[in-house]
Amino acid sequence: MIVDRRAAVTPPRYSSPEFRKAMGDLLGKANRDDLLRVLIWTAECRIASNVAADWRAHLDLLNRELTEAKRRTVYRFGSNTIAISSACRKAAEAVREALSPEILEAKEALGECEQVLDELSRYLGQHLGARARTEARTGPTLEGITPLRDQLAEARNRLEQILAADKERLHALALANGYATNSSKHGAGADLSTIDRMTPEQFTRHVVEMLHRDGCHLEEKALQDHRSPSLIVASSDLGTLAIRPHHMGVHTYTTSAPNVTAPMLRRDVQAAAAHDCNHVLIVTNSSLSRPARRYAAQQRMRLIDRDNLRNWSEWRQPLAQLADFAEAE
Repeated sequence: MIVDRRAAVTPPRYSSPEFRKAMGDLLGKANRDDLLRVLIWTAECRIASNVAADWRAHLDLLNRELTEAKRRTVYRFGSNTIAISSACRKAAEAVREALSPEILEAKEALGECEQVLDELSRYLGQHLGARARTEARTGPTLEGITPLRDQLAEARNRLEQILAADKERLHALALANGYATNSSKHGAGADLSTIDRMTPEQFTRHVVEMLHRDGCHLEEKALQDHRSPSLIVASSDLGTLAIRPHHMGVHTYTTSAPNVTAPMLRRDVQAAAAHDCNHVLIVTNSSLSRPARRYAAQQRMRLIDRDNLRNWSEWRQPLAQLADFAEAE
C-alpha cells in the first residue's frame, strides 16, 4: 500500500496481529475502489467506537456518583441535630433514586452502541461486497448510532442537573446547620412539640411574631372563615404574600396530623385573590397531600411544611431562605 506522506494521514493500526494480517491480505487483493471503501468503513468503526467509549465513560461516572451517594446514606454527619443528619441522608437517597434510571439507560445505550459497532466490523476480513449488499437492503449501518450520540449530550445534561440540585440541597442544609448551631448557643425559638400543642389561633399569632421577627410589614385580614385560619397579608423580600397558617393537630411517634388538602388550598387561593398578592404562602405543622402538593405547584404557591417550620421557628432561619415554591411529588 502506498501512503502519500504529504497527506498527513496515518492508517489505523489494530491491536490484534491476526486482524492486521487479514486486513493486509485483503489490501493486497484490493483495487482502488476497494481501498476507499475500506478506509470509509474503518473510519465508521472508529466513530462508533468513540461513541461507545463516551457512553462507557459516562456510565463509569454515574457509577462513581452512585457509590458516593450510597456512602453518604450511611455516613454519620457531624451535625449537632438529628434533623440535619437525617436530611443529609435523605438528600443522598434522592441522588440514588435519580441516578438509578440513568444508569439503566446508560447500560442499554452502551449495549446498543456496541451492537452497531459489531454490525460495522463483522464484515471486515470478508468479501467487501457483503456489507454493501446488506446496506442496500437495510440502509447505512452507521446511521443507527446517531440517536445514541445525540442522547449522550442529553444524558450528561441530566447528570449535571442531578448534581446541581444535590449541591443546592446540601448548601441549604449547611445554612440550616449554622442556624441550628447558633440557636443552641443563643436560645432557640419554639420547637415542633411546642407548636403541636398550640391552638390554631395561637399558631396564627406565632406565625405573625415570626414574620415581625423577619422584618415583614403585616396587615392582618380578619376573615372569619371556620374552614381555614385567618389570612395574613405581608410585604417582604418575596413580594406581597398572602399567608395561610394551617395548624393540623398534634404529631406523635405513632400518629401524624392530617395533611393539608387540595380543597383547603383552593379556598386559600380564592381568599388571597381579593388582596392582589404576588404569592400564597402556606405554613403548616404537617405536610401536604399529593393532590394538594400538585395543586400548589400548579398555582406557584410557596410552602413552609413541618421540616421548614422547625428551621423557621426553632432555629430562627429567615423566611426568605425557606419559602420555596411547592413541587409535585
